[in-house]
Amino acid sequence: MGADSGRSNRRERDPDAHGGGGHRGRVLPIAFTCYEYAQLRRSQNSLETALLLLIVASLPKGTEAIFVADRAYGRWRLIRALNQLGQRYVLRCKNKVVLWHEGRKCFPKDFKAPWGAPTRYARVGCRKNDREPVDLIVYRERGFKEAWYLLVPAGSEATLPTDEVVRFYRSRMRIEQGFRDWKTHLGVRGVRLETHRAVRMGRLLLALAPAYLCLLLMGADDWVQRGHARFETLRRTPRHGTRRTLSVLSLAMLFLAAPDVADHAWRLLRRIVLRLADGLPPLPG
Repeated sequence: MGADSGRSNRRERDPDAHGGGGHRGRVLPIAFTCYEYAQLRRSQNSLETALLLLIVASLPKGTEAIFVADRAYGRWRLIRALNQLGQRYVLRCKNKVVLWHEGRKCFPKDFKAPWGAPTRYARVGCRKNDREPVDLIVYRERGFKEAWYLLVPAGSEATLPTDEVVRFYRSRMRIEQGFRDWKTHLGVRGVRLETHRAVRMGRLLLALAPAYLCLLLMGADDWVQRGHARFETLRRTPRHGTRRTLSVLSLAMLFLAAPDVADHAWRLLRRIVLRLADGLPPLPG
């Protein structure tokens, strides 16, 4: 699971908190909340916390979720709520957050870690006297502007091993890529709403979410993947371990627009939609 705040373009309209699950380098959106600053009755933090708690309450019985979020979410009220629910999380905290360790007030920068080796500090308090205990994981890598300070439930090493925590947080970039898809490919960046902006933006996002999900699933289909070479120009040198340049989203849209394969592509998309509507796996096999 992932949550992020999309803060780069929020002053006019706010698809603020966003929850989703990962798929093929993207995040499949499952929840949004939109608001306008001038109409907030309580704080933004309260709204974001309420959304995450709603997601937890809406998960199917037996579903295991891990919330992965950036520095905007590393605050004690949210941590307290997630701890009370017994919910697993990986929250990055800001380097100026006040922590307590072994009875002393300290800051994340006071906890050291060697290059490339994540170090775990057990039972660090987010409030005085360890009222909200967490485990703190510090990870430094060459090329980082600053270290990662990651908060996870106290005593969770068995279910959230240290190396796995770093891997989970590294996968958070899928969320950023998802925001880029919505703003650029789906046109959310250019939307201008004059009245009831939060309500209307929420409706738009809810309508776009299933379309986005179906396009990602279509782009991952074996038939589409086998035909990607006709549209793709490979990079000369690998980037992030690959020379590929087209995402599953881009491939789906290209196949739907190409005259010689469009009919087949639209039939595939329709089959995915119908299978999802029937509660079946979208891509059999």
